[in-house]
Amino acid sequence: NHYKSYISTRIIFHTYRNDKVVLYSYKESAIIIKGAAYISIFGFDITKDPKSQKAADNSTNPSVLFQKGQGILVDRSADNTFSHDITISSCKIHNCLGSGIQLNDIYNFNLQYNEIYNNGYYNFSSNSGIKISMVTPPDSSSLYQNFINGNKIYFHRRLKSDAKIEDDCALKGNGSGIFIRKSNNSRSAMNATENKSRVLISNNLIYANGGIGINLYNSKNIDVFNNTMYENNEANSFDCADLNIRFASFINVYNNIIISRDNRKASFYINAQDIFFSNNLYRSGTKFENGKGDIVSDPLFVSADAFTNSWDFNLQVESPAIDRGIELVSLQNDINLNPRKTGKKMDIGAVEYQKPIAGDGRMPSGFRKDAGIEFNWTLTYDPKRQLYTVTNQSNQAFYYTIYDIFYRPVRKLSHLDYNDLYSIEIPLKNLPKGFYFMRVYTDKKFFVSKFYKED
Repeated sequence: NHYKSYISTRIIFHTYRNDKVVLYSYKESAIIIKGAAYISIFGFDITKDPKSQKAADNSTNPSVLFQKGQGILVDRSADNTFSHDITISSCKIHNCLGSGIQLNDIYNFNLQYNEIYNNGYYNFSSNSGIKISMVTPPDSSSLYQNFINGNKIYFHRRLKSDAKIEDDCALKGNGSGIFIRKSNNSRSAMNATENKSRVLISNNLIYANGGIGINLYNSKNIDVFNNTMYENNEANSFDCADLNIRFASFINVYNNIIISRDNRKASFYINAQDIFFSNNLYRSGTKFENGKGDIVSDPLFVSADAFTNSWDFNLQVESPAIDRGIELVSLQNDINLNPRKTGKKMDIGAVEYQKPIAGDGRMPSGFRKDAGIEFNWTLTYDPKRQLYTVTNQSNQAFYYTIYDIFYRPVRKLSHLDYNDLYSIEIPLKNLPKGFYFMRVYTDKKFFVSKFYKED
């Protein structure tokens, strides 16, 4: 209600029609908001001023030149007025000297669907993809008043020179994807009796950053739901986890995929209380905080390969993250704005697996259709993705089994895994080279197709 009463006076900055607007960040920031409220920033492309790169190239110590250089900076005013009710949405913030988005001494914010990457390489102060210091709002309630949702944050500050400050990675947030802490401002006391305002961190893809994926330091009342964190901490010490919680309280961590680098922690907390973990997925061989319903397995992303720079965090049809999350009424969509809970339960991670939609029988260009299939079946093959798509035009639920030449089952999807699937994607990428038979069947009908899997 408090938000709605001011909605008519909100100031919105956005690009005109579909024009591409590029803002340059030099010195302090490309966009600066100080002591202001009810402002929305939408759809800008923000990067560093070309002059800053030239200055860095001509300097023997470029870190001395640039101590700021954020993409977007929101701060208090000179008379100590706090900014609040700020929305930053659908911006592309890249190659800036410091943090992508930095919010100092703020309350009531919404950061959503931004793409933040390749920042923080010249400002050697404690910058992050998103860096926030929070204050206690005057109208604190137990409802969500702060949102970090649907952002992609990657390749932030991957400099090996961060090793000289690695011992402070949790405190200062060096190179973190998302870093939240209580403000040090004397007017910003956040304690259990005064501050009830909650933060929702959800549906974010945070990968291949130099520091921690999500870093919660000296903060409270934060829900970390359905995020995907993948191999962060490229430049930090082994002591820093992909999800790091320190001096914090009342933190819930549910339905996240947290894949840490080899020999590094996935999730970790210390000097914290009322921290709850549930239904998170981790890589085998890594240390993590145990929770009910946790899974230790390969999440089976479509592609997450630093060597080939291929990053597709959609889930394959056989991913153990599908239908393994707990119900969260606060999340209705995933990072791609697709609906949550397309199966029996919500999936784990930022991306909800979307069941293939039964088509009308027409074949997309570039696909081939196997002969001998009844008119109510469609079987197509995508050689680029190495997967079959089988559709039942009569909307009958069906299942499949793949056999090798010795009639040994090597892959299957049964009625115990899914209900009412009228179209199924069948990945072949991990099968060895050779001939196979695929049997697709309903309760009453079936067909068998022979295929050859190439390397």
